[in-house]
Amino acid sequence: MPPTKREIDNWMQRQPVGVQTDPTLMRLVTSAVVSTERLTGCQEWDQYLQRLQPWLNDAMAATQEWLVRLSGAMTDQDVRIAQMNYHACQARVATLQEVMQLPNEILKARSQADHNTPAVESTITDARGTI
Repeated sequence: MPPTKREIDNWMQRQPVGVQTDPTLMRLVTSAVVSTERLTGCQEWDQYLQRLQPWLNDAMAATQEWLVRLSGAMTDQDVRIAQMNYHACQARVATLQEVMQLPNEILKARSQADHNTPAVESTITDARGTI
């Protein structure tokens, strides 16, 4: 569902005025900043997360940019284009967030498998049915 005019106005009021930063510098800074709840303690997975974090940040920024464009759209066609792009960016954010949760889920499943406990309580089936 597209954001309402009230949501757009509320978001616009919360935005700081005139903050300018070098995008290249910000990308370098944000690439190293990964939420501690997502870090795994495994160097390879943490590096994977550090590489995805700038993409997530860019997708979140693009979502906000399309929200601003949506608020300034003049024609029905501009509104529809802004809405489609806004939803596409939201989908990118959701996908990246899910992908960034995978390393912890994989390590948790591996840990449970090492302790001979099922990662997910499920019924084992074969071609003939439940075993």
